Amino acid sequence: MVLALVGGLSGCGGGSTAGAGASTGPATAVASAPVAPSATPTPTPTVAPAGEKNTVASAERAVRHYIAVVNNAYKTGDIDEVRALSASSCKTCARYISSIRAIYAAEETVLRGTTTIKKVIASGETAPGVRQVVVDYSASGLVLRKPDGSVKIVEPASQGDVNRYDLIFRDGAWQVLRVVILK
Repeated sequence: MVLALVGGLSGCGGGSTAGAGASTGPATAVASAPVAPSATPTPTPTVAPAGEKNTVASAERAVRHYIAVVNNAYKTGDIDEVRALSASSCKTCARYISSIRAIYAAEETVLRGTTTIKKVIASGETAPGVRQVVVDYSASGLVLRKPDGSVKIVEPASQGDVNRYDLIFRDGAWQVLRVVILK
């Protein structure tokens, strides 16, 4: 996103269709007018509690934490925790990381790029250690300031987006296996 992958934290993995989300694709608009940073502060992620168990509530906390970590990574450029919380098979997670790297390599500044969670619902296990968590969210859009001072709108703001996060619990911790766009 910013779980607006920023701008919407949308993604795919295993057959999902394309949708809004942070991407390294072409910008949809370039402007020179100033854009104020998002009025909603990005929460600073906290370290996931030690001793988590494989429960519905724990899976919901893990997704909330993951989204906060991705939001923070877009804000700061620090991808280490996103990488640690993402399974190597998660294509959407890899796109978040790639997008963040590209932004900071180009010396761009994120003006807006936050996912705001409206509702989180986790399921029972779908396989041993695997849970699905559905997230209803809104995204501020991904807006960057380029080094020359111009503004680039990468992703527009959106409301009513729904993604499914497939998580795996192993060695006392959750990892995101894939992110699937539902709406």
